Amino acid sequence: MASVMCNYFIFKGALQDYNSESANISEIANVMVQIQLINYVNQGLQLPKGQTCVCPSEFSCSYLGTSVPRCYMSFTVILLSPDESLKYFSTEFMPLTPSGNIDIDSMSPQQKQAWQQPHTFYLTSKPSAIDVFVHHMGAVINAHTGELTQIQTVVHVDTFILPLNSVIPSIENHLSMQSRNLNGTILQTQLTVAYSMQCKGGLIGRNCDLICNEAVTNTTIAVCQSNITNFSYTCTYMKNGQVQNCLPCSWGIVQESYCQNSNEGILTLSATDVVSSSFKVATVVLGVLVGTLLILFIITFIYSVLMGRRVKGSVHSYNNTTSGHNYRSTLRSEGSANRLLLQSTNNESHNQVRQAPTAAPRSVPQLNALPAKSSFRKATPLPLGQLCDVPSLSDTLNSTLSSVPLPPSKEADV
Repeated sequence: MASVMCNYFIFKGALQDYNSESANISEIANVMVQIQLINYVNQGLQLPKGQTCVCPSEFSCSYLGTSVPRCYMSFTVILLSPDESLKYFSTEFMPLTPSGNIDIDSMSPQQKQAWQQPHTFYLTSKPSAIDVFVHHMGAVINAHTGELTQIQTVVHVDTFILPLNSVIPSIENHLSMQSRNLNGTILQTQLTVAYSMQCKGGLIGRNCDLICNEAVTNTTIAVCQSNITNFSYTCTYMKNGQVQNCLPCSWGIVQESYCQNSNEGILTLSATDVVSSSFKVATVVLGVLVGTLLILFIITFIYSVLMGRRVKGSVHSYNNTTSGHNYRSTLRSEGSANRLLLQSTNNESHNQVRQAPTAAPRSVPQLNALPAKSSFRKATPLPLGQLCDVPSLSDTLNSTLSSVPLPPSKEADV
């Protein structure tokens, strides 16, 4: 326990404490940052790795005796700029309520003032982020078993990060506080902070490092120079006096209004080869969309070609089946290959094309032509005896001969 406490205070001692506005204010400051802690919420009074800082409700925690453990949190705010050491401020250990909020009612007046007042930092350049570390000092209890893990120790509870890269500082005499709700990166507890960032010493720009003047030809254009790199820029003024859309001028400024090119002339916007980030993002998004559409088009084209071939093959197989050229007919034709005469006869008969009979052309009869002779036979007139129901001579002879007996024939005996 003693080693943990010693390491914690060694860590704090390695940082440079800026607890008040008057601390080392004589240094050259280009940026002023103010930070105020508003509220902290730790629902469930959690600690990392399934631990807690109070006795769980389902356990008695008799090992604690008559003392009731509470959660005490301290907040360390750290700022880091590229060209100087870390700067921080740290609060005392503040008690939490059973619901997990800061217990302001149980604080002394001095503690309340220290918690509610804004803390001011003076930096030579704009910081990239504000980091807040939360630590607990006291008992550590297993939330699942109710066993005491450690007592009177310091535990890192959560970390909050507030990025500042996209924040444009205000200029002098235009200080404004902004509020942000942050979620922790370890336990996702909540921290509410208010902050402001202001350029000092007549400097402006996104990084508070530009000394700017109005262009001679256009008062909406600012001709600027960095006090850190001595690089020149042309920018546009905002309504609050800040500048934006700054373009670098590699060869300096000409006519106190424009970027100069390599020939000491005016550098056009297209020649600067400077593309805004929004245009780059739009180009990347458009390229991704075009690539996706191209891939979908290729897949659709290949699918349509394959489906066309499948449909064509189905139609071809259907035509072969209906025309009689099936597998059995092929076997019959291959099996009769040795019968040359029959094969040739059948082939000749098959090769002959049956044609429908052609009707003979009709001839137009002449006007003086005689009618054609009828092909019907003329009726033979009946004998007169048949007409009068009198038997004829042939009938009489036939009946007479049939009644006379005839001698047997010699051929019949044989």
